[in-house]
Amino acid sequence: MVILILAFRLSILLLLLLAAGRVVVAAEPDASPPGTEAAALLRLKASFKDPTNALEAWSPLLPPAPCNASRLWPGVQCFKGSLIGLRLVHLNLSGAFDFAALANLPGLHSINLRRNAFAGPLPASLATVRSLRALYLSHNGFTGPIPGDVFANMRWLKKLYLDNNDLSGPLPAAAIAGAPRLIELHLDHNKIEGAVPELLPKSLRLFNVSHNRLTGVLPRAVATRFNESAFAGNPALCGAPGSDAKACAPVAAPVAAVAAPAPLSMPPMTAADYFAVEEETSIVVVIGIILLVIALVSGAMVLMLQQDEQRNSAPPPAYYDAPVASGGIAPKPAVTAAPRTSGVAMETGGSSRGGSSSQGSTRGGAVGKRMDEFVLMSKSSGEFGLQDMMKASAEVLGNGTLGSAYKAAMRNGITVAVKRMRDMNRVGREEFENHLRVLGELRHPNLLAPLGYHYRKEEKLIVSELMPRGSLLYVLHGKTVRERCLW
Repeated sequence: MVILILAFRLSILLLLLLAAGRVVVAAEPDASPPGTEAAALLRLKASFKDPTNALEAWSPLLPPAPCNASRLWPGVQCFKGSLIGLRLVHLNLSGAFDFAALANLPGLHSINLRRNAFAGPLPASLATVRSLRALYLSHNGFTGPIPGDVFANMRWLKKLYLDNNDLSGPLPAAAIAGAPRLIELHLDHNKIEGAVPELLPKSLRLFNVSHNRLTGVLPRAVATRFNESAFAGNPALCGAPGSDAKACAPVAAPVAAVAAPAPLSMPPMTAADYFAVEEETSIVVVIGIILLVIALVSGAMVLMLQQDEQRNSAPPPAYYDAPVASGGIAPKPAVTAAPRTSGVAMETGGSSRGGSSSQGSTRGGAVGKRMDEFVLMSKSSGEFGLQDMMKASAEVLGNGTLGSAYKAAMRNGITVAVKRMRDMNRVGREEFENHLRVLGELRHPNLLAPLGYHYRKEEKLIVSELMPRGSLLYVLHGKTVRERCLW
């Protein structure tokens, strides 16, 4: 038990150390004050053209803040009064988009500029919005190559859509690898040239470079991760799923061939490029170890609780469940936990005089360790134990609201009535024994005092003397219907 407690405390300590050591890396960006958000959006609006005045409401006069509860500024997305996204879709916006105006909004997670008229190279100021999770620039007129360092600082970027533009140049391997959390990357329907880089982020799930001008052999590691449609529309690219294998065969050079140009190569990855991926991998490993420790500790604690529960209560023995060929009920042996000491001044017995096979008993309530427990309260009908009843032939006497009654004829000649209290499982041991003690002290001609009992949490048996034809059912439906009831 001490080892389990120490292991649990160790796991908690590891969690605290992890949180303290990674707080800078894993901390979520904070929200910006409303005044800062309004100033940033007004500065942004001044950088591009809005021919349809779709953003006319972006004004410092009404309302006072972009995420005002009474009236939101058009195109803004808010959460709990803070700006988290911009959705300026299909508004025919053009000109330059000053991303630097949004650099001081750490709570900004998404920018959607789909289907507008922005043109020219991708703004270098894009790298200043470090808090972005999603960037949608599809269906615009951006041209030129993708800057190699534009996404270097976007450690939270997960979705990047640059499809349906006029981008050219090679795929920026370093820029892609600089986004360690990147999940979706869409660069299709552009004019991107060169080879497909072999190293792509492990987190990448959707990758589309179809309908470009890619050349060379598609790396096998990349081809097996994505389907054929991700590379379609690149005639000079070979090795893609479903492409012609002959296209990858080397072509023999002519006799008087000019020296072949140097093969295309990717810019080498620096240590800084890999740092983000390695750092995230170390966090995952540490978290995995901590979760494993917690799982082991939890499993051990559950096992100990189950063992304690088995000591206090065992499965119901169900001694009289299966019918035998003679129409009686066959007893089932039960393996149970050792009984607890009872505070009731009764005889606790498991032995009988007539060759009983019980395992012995003690007097005065202190019960020794044995497989079965039966408390004998009176010897007026003889001495017997639980093993004697288990070997006895049984007959169903009837069923009542609280359980069933059986007639048990034991080998030593003793015949008793066994009441199985199936519907009293919620009664505690102390309450059950107190009731039986009261019943045992009562003396009345019409009352049968209990001879003994067997208690478990799921099973309770009360044994009393058998009175032949001593029930109202027998008087009403027996053979001698006219016989008077004498009790």
